[in-house]
Amino acid sequence: MADQKQWQWWHSHDGGEQYHGPCDSREEAIEAGRDYADGEAFMICEARKGGLRDFMRGRVSEWLDDRNEDQRPPDEAISERITQSQWDDLDVKLCLAARIWADANNIHDRVWAFAKTRNEEDIEGDEEET
Repeated sequence: MADQKQWQWWHSHDGGEQYHGPCDSREEAIEAGRDYADGEAFMICEARKGGLRDFMRGRVSEWLDDRNEDQRPPDEAISERITQSQWDDLDVKLCLAARIWADANNIHDRVWAFAKTRNEEDIEGDEEET
């Protein structure tokens, strides 16, 4: 597996729900995306992988903000008010809980999600000839 800190290129054909890759360059991601897309538009991005912690932290942040919308305007996201120290504490506790759960259930597959993305770009599909 590539280094977790390495940025790599990916392509998606469903609005970013699922990505295919990795690719070593933007051009390679576009070529692979065109091969996969069969003339349809698609998107590319540069991303680096993270572990289960990154995935869980993102979901907790979304969950907090979703619950917060019932009480506050959307521009007052509760996740924006959580300090780095509080996130670090959450990371430690989530990782410990995930490790205990995986050990108890003999689940040791490598789980990952994108930790960060950048350079998102929509790529147009082939124009239809009339």
